[in-house]
Amino acid sequence: MSDITQFGAFTKPTADKLLATGTAPGSQVFSVTSPDFYRFNGMTKFINRPTTDAFVVQVKSEPTSTAAAHAGVESTVDWKAAGASGYLRAVQGVARLKSTFTATGGTLIGTYGQVAVDGTVNGSGIFLAANYSLIEDGGTYTAVNHVCAQWLDSHLTKTVTAGRKSFQYISNNGSTTFNQVSYIYGGNKITYWAAFDTCGTMVDTGGTLGGTLKKIAISIDGTPYYLIAGTTVS
Repeated sequence: MSDITQFGAFTKPTADKLLATGTAPGSQVFSVTSPDFYRFNGMTKFINRPTTDAFVVQVKSEPTSTAAAHAGVESTVDWKAAGASGYLRAVQGVARLKSTFTATGGTLIGTYGQVAVDGTVNGSGIFLAANYSLIEDGGTYTAVNHVCAQWLDSHLTKTVTAGRKSFQYISNNGSTTFNQVSYIYGGNKITYWAAFDTCGTMVDTGGTLGGTLKKIAISIDGTPYYLIAGTTVS
């Protein structure tokens, strides 16, 4: 490469570092020492199909700062247009069962989040969450349909002949007893716990509870209360 002054977006010394690995084709290892980095301007595609590999792209890092703001993968998409239609997704995950194939087990998850502690957590201000959704402040909100931190949607039209169908599935398969299913800190700025609109038979008019009564424990400002449900309504 002595007659090449630039290789794509890399200078010759960088290209030499990339290519002079001494490994067999298909198993190249590219290394760069922090804080150096490679920058790709344009579209980069990783296509590995069909494959039996565990992943297509793997990102591992070990931040050592005690007060670092670190993201394993950061995706920022700035919509530099009027935005009259379409959509903008900073991260999109699609887990698809291809046509003509039948799944008899396993799980398909579009986006998966996990938080794990192998060390020790010791601080009353520590938050652990596998998924975090935030509506950041800024801009001007003249008119919207909805502003929400989480949107659960279904386009399913097929009949599920066996099994349950839920918008949200919550399970506790560990031995730790949780205080509640959901915790709401409203800051005295939430009007309703929930709003129900065109819910069909899920919401019905009055009546008197009868039969066997059950109570669901809740907590309001730290005081235990109960929601009462009956097996019959008259």
